Amino acid sequence: MAVTVRDITASKRLEAELREALQRRESDAEELQRKNRQLAEENAERERAEALLRQQQETILAMSTPIIQAWEGVLVLPVIGTVDTARAAQIMERLLPEIVRTQARFAILDLTGVSAVDASTVSHLLAVVRAASLLGSTCLVSGISPAIARTMTEIGGTEGAFLTFGLLQSALRHALSRCSA
Repeated sequence: MAVTVRDITASKRLEAELREALQRRESDAEELQRKNRQLAEENAERERAEALLRQQQETILAMSTPIIQAWEGVLVLPVIGTVDTARAAQIMERLLPEIVRTQARFAILDLTGVSAVDASTVSHLLAVVRAASLLGSTCLVSGISPAIARTMTEIGGTEGAFLTFGLLQSALRHALSRCSA
């Protein structure tokens, strides 16, 4: 009879251990589900934040390279701040479709507010001028600072590439006189 009692005690002990193991497993599964929900919420929040960041970057881009239709056939792009290669590419990406959309005869790049450019950037700006010309628009450049003029002369090849004006007002006057003629 003692053997049977031991077998029952061992069996009950194994059942208790099995119940505890199942409870731990259920608890672990619940914890994993909770963590998965938390990760899903964090991922959703991160995606919302990334979408907001993209939207803000697009807004900043639009504000940093505004294109103003000053008159029928005349676009003005006031450029402010530092122009690096990426920003020069953005100028081209925004200006060329706008030239086509508005059928602009003149596109004025006003560099009055530009603090600095390097030779690579000047090359990109010259590419913008050439591309605008290929689309039938004459590019006028106003507000060239001494530093920008120095950089342009250093890289060469800018003579006759575009008309320059000291003031935006002068460039606008030129474009408007040609549009009304």
